[in-house]
Amino acid sequence: MKKGIVIAMKEEFQKVLGERKIAKISETPFPVYSVESGVCEIVAAVCGIGKVNAAAGTAYLIDAYKVDEIVNFGVCGATKAAFLRGETAVIGTVVERDFDLSAGLGPEWKSPRVTLATGDPEAVLYTADVFTTTSEYDGYFDMEGYAVARVAEIYGKKCTLIKSVTDIIDSGVQTEQFICNYDRACSLLHDALAGHI
Repeated sequence: MKKGIVIAMKEEFQKVLGERKIAKISETPFPVYSVESGVCEIVAAVCGIGKVNAAAGTAYLIDAYKVDEIVNFGVCGATKAAFLRGETAVIGTVVERDFDLSAGLGPEWKSPRVTLATGDPEAVLYTADVFTTTSEYDGYFDMEGYAVARVAEIYGKKCTLIKSVTDIIDSGVQTEQFICNYDRACSLLHDALAGHI
């Protein structure tokens, strides 16, 4: 079994996986590392922020490194209700929030989604290429999850998304919350990943 880890930011990578033995194996098109694991072979790509980077990094790991499974972890925002259900979540459904053709093509063209067998059905992640400050939806919010899950789905690969909350939407100054809670979120991700890698 070979797992591919897709990470947006180098800081997340270092804080969450820094205790493991890591070796850089490629620099382009993304920095790729081999990661020590007693369970399976792991390669990790630090792809950059946003859906395009996440999709490209996921496809690259699948094509170039022949991974059997994709794991994506990172920090996220959340509504207060989602945060109270779980400060760290293994996502069950991920929604593409930037996509809506329903006005012209009908309701089935609104916000495509991917359901993940590996996650909690109550944990819904909404992905958009913006920092979310208000929302009509209850759940978690990031900038990469849908892209990773959709590419994994296209390739027929198992996919796990693990997200940890830094900021609560509609609750104080989110940018300050993000900075204050970043280290805690990464620590929680470190613990949550133990059962997956």
